[in-house]
Amino acid sequence: METEKSQQSHPSPENKDKKKQIFSKPEQVQESKRKKISINNKNSLNSMPQVEALKKLDEFNKAVGDCTVKDAGSGDIVAIIDFSATWCGPCRVISPIYEKIASEDNSGKLKYYKVDVDESPDIASKCGISAMPTFIVFKNGSPVDTMKGADQKGLMQMINKYIA
Repeated sequence: METEKSQQSHPSPENKDKKKQIFSKPEQVQESKRKKISINNKNSLNSMPQVEALKKLDEFNKAVGDCTVKDAGSGDIVAIIDFSATWCGPCRVISPIYEKIASEDNSGKLKYYKVDVDESPDIASKCGISAMPTFIVFKNGSPVDTMKGADQKGLMQMINKYIA
């Protein structure tokens, strides 16, 4: 009897992990139902990378310039660029989330890019980047929205504004 009681009061690590998986995120489940883009745990069917790295100023100019072209059925194309650095802790946290959002976005209204500020200081300088991560949305060749920091909810809200 003592053995059974001690097993019940001290759950095994396996059972503890199961409880975490089941009960740890009820708010996120409820909130994700309201969002246009949300992160789920299913593997994406699209294995092609959706986030293109920009390393040269001319690549950046072309990417931002492409935002001036209208797509036949979906209006203006908007570019969102993630400015980050490999040594930046918050960048390493938000980067996989940004890539997951990009892989799940099938609206065709956004193009996703990233710039490593250490590899491309000229692009970072042109955009006035002073903190990482910084996300900038470009529309019609001009910046229209900026978010600094690794805020998943804020990033999703910013993206949803442009795919609605």
